[in-house]
Amino acid sequence: MTELQGKLTVTFFFVVLVSLVLSVLILGGKKNLSERTGCRLDISERPATFLVIDQSDPFERGDSERIAETTRDIIDSLVTDEKLVALEIDPEAPYSPKVLFERCAPKRESDLNWWLDNVIQARAATTKFSHDFDEATRIAFQAHDFPISPILQAIAYVSQRADFKIRIAQ
Repeated sequence: MTELQGKLTVTFFFVVLVSLVLSVLILGGKKNLSERTGCRLDISERPATFLVIDQSDPFERGDSERIAETTRDIIDSLVTDEKLVALEIDPEAPYSPKVLFERCAPKRESDLNWWLDNVIQARAATTKFSHDFDEATRIAFQAHDFPISPILQAIAYVSQRADFKIRIAQ
């Protein structure tokens, strides 16, 4: 084998090796996600946060601002792929609250791998998650005049959902 053939062979194997590594990194990073919730399908148990919106009592001054601040804190505290479910109590059907929002949180910026993850796309996903939550719950956070407070029925409904698990420390 000549010196040129040897160099070409080494270069060919190097190119094949780099191609294989890049293919694994690019294709291996794709996660199978639910179209409806954005949740990864390969996770059997995930944390979930349920936000039950009860509008049976009228808002007092400052309530809207406190609600907005509290929901921002909740969204900021979600871990990657934690499910957030927002339910609005319907006094006409207290055992079936209306699901306003049900999605899994996108990857947190602190969890991003700056070499493998698309940071711009991850930031856009976080912004979209917050925007979609705000849009879905905007009307529910406005004042309503309901005759009763069916909060206990809504809590009973949440406890019967398949994605709600109660763990009691022993």
